[in-house]
Amino acid sequence: MRPGQAFRRVVDMYRARGLAVRTGLNPFHFNNYRDAPFTALYQGGRMLSTGGGISLQEYYVFECLLDVWTPANIFVIGNAFGWSTLLLACLAPQARAVALDNGVEGDDARIGIDLTNAMATEQRLNAAVVFGRSPQDVPGVVTTHLGGTIDLCFIDGLHTNDQQLADYLAIKPFLARDHIILFHDVVNWNMTESLGQIAMTTANRTHILMRTPSGMGIQYTPGLHDVVWPVIDMFIQADPKT
Repeated sequence: MRPGQAFRRVVDMYRARGLAVRTGLNPFHFNNYRDAPFTALYQGGRMLSTGGGISLQEYYVFECLLDVWTPANIFVIGNAFGWSTLLLACLAPQARAVALDNGVEGDDARIGIDLTNAMATEQRLNAAVVFGRSPQDVPGVVTTHLGGTIDLCFIDGLHTNDQQLADYLAIKPFLARDHIILFHDVVNWNMTESLGQIAMTTANRTHILMRTPSGMGIQYTPGLHDVVWPVIDMFIQADPKT
């Protein structure tokens, strides 16, 4: 896939439904609006009320990772309006991508579930959103829809330390021998404490990607190091002053 092709495809999918995508903006240009880098949908000039989506830079993390590594099963916690789910499905067309969402973040969240499923069907993407809650519904959804195995997980649900830890513990029994987990908004929502707790429970490698607007976290198994480290190193900034 050519660079940016999945991004273009998903933007066009929303546009065909009368939805405009806002993403990748510089906060300095918009009265220091913190969420300017992140993705939102607009319809008739109104921003839909759902959780926000990953930024353009964070899309680039996905694109680079999936250029060097091929997962079979992708699990997303927190779908909102489907931005990440659809991007991952386009970037990894050989994979089965399943998202779990409880439809409570914003007045339009339930619309986002239906919208994602409709577009995935129209585009013949191997992706679906299942209504449910984490952690309690994770085992059933992963077993039923992914055959009980997760290769790549993107955790982007409720942004608290307790919930991030609960999400991780819910997926842990289903993780493949070699796997990658991405955690959104770790720095922006002060979830470094639970990421540190998670890191202490495993021999996996854990890093914070400071070259992403949300300060994403990433964890991966040592067996993937030689493959994915050159990508991860692109997004690490050990000292922001250097």
